[in-house]
Amino acid sequence: MALCSARTPVSEVTPTTHLIGWGSGQDAITADDAARAEIAKVFSVTVRQDFESNQRALIELNDAGRQMSASTTQKSITQSSTVATLKGVEIARHWMDGDHHCALAVLNRDRAADRLRSQISLTEQAISAHLNAATPSSNPFTVLQHLNTAIDRATERDEFNQTLLILERQHSIEPELSSGSLRSKRRDLLTNAGVRISAMNLPESLRSSLNSELHNHGLTIDSNGRIRIQAALSTKLNGPDDYGFHHVTARLTVQFFGSPGTSISEFQIDARASSQRSARAKDDAIEQLVQKFNANDNAFENHVNSLLQQRIAP
Repeated sequence: MALCSARTPVSEVTPTTHLIGWGSGQDAITADDAARAEIAKVFSVTVRQDFESNQRALIELNDAGRQMSASTTQKSITQSSTVATLKGVEIARHWMDGDHHCALAVLNRDRAADRLRSQISLTEQAISAHLNAATPSSNPFTVLQHLNTAIDRATERDEFNQTLLILERQHSIEPELSSGSLRSKRRDLLTNAGVRISAMNLPESLRSSLNSELHNHGLTIDSNGRIRIQAALSTKLNGPDDYGFHHVTARLTVQFFGSPGTSISEFQIDARASSQRSARAKDDAIEQLVQKFNANDNAFENHVNSLLQQRIAP
């Protein structure tokens, strides 16, 4: 006989009023967990399918690093929302089927929906608070942090709405500010803020590589840009050694300023080269810096991406 074949629900529990999960195991705890898992599966599978379709559109706009970030964020939010929703799951009935324990888990649709609506309301308030703090006159990096946090909250709210749809079997009201519209605000900020670069001893090859990486992140070079970058090249010469070789260390330092006098972050990268001619050693060291800048998944790209993805701490 199949395990837990005698599935007799509690009289006041119906598919209209409750989500139902059946579970079995060699002990009561295992059966309870299996029954709860049946209800959790409804949320995690259904919500994940919806978010995968939304994420595909996002992937078309971003590079590989951001794809990974979007996927990780989606998985984390789906899990956290499902856990929050499942706090209302109750074990309504235990029974034995031969030597196995059986359990019936139920989730009251109305009570769970009320909790979700409360969470959605709080999330909407958080989105509004971050948007109000992201004033155009603020430090551009501070505005970005608020927008990034608002996007996270909007993604969370959208997932709550999808969960609510499972419970209420009807579409919720379309939010006034979608996560897509917030991403557009973020792109507009990056484009309109502009990057003002001041460079010291920077050869054209390095300047071109620097500009290219900034463009790849949606930043525009503008002599009046609100985001200021100071880039400086320094070289240190040692030698000649006993074999007549000169050794050069070239260091590129890039500082990001959100407002005059306020340094947000600093990036440094070194390269070394040797030659019997000091000028040749210097040129080779600079060329190695350029190669590091142009490499896939380079350190400067990761630094800028991390800087632009920062969020306001909870």
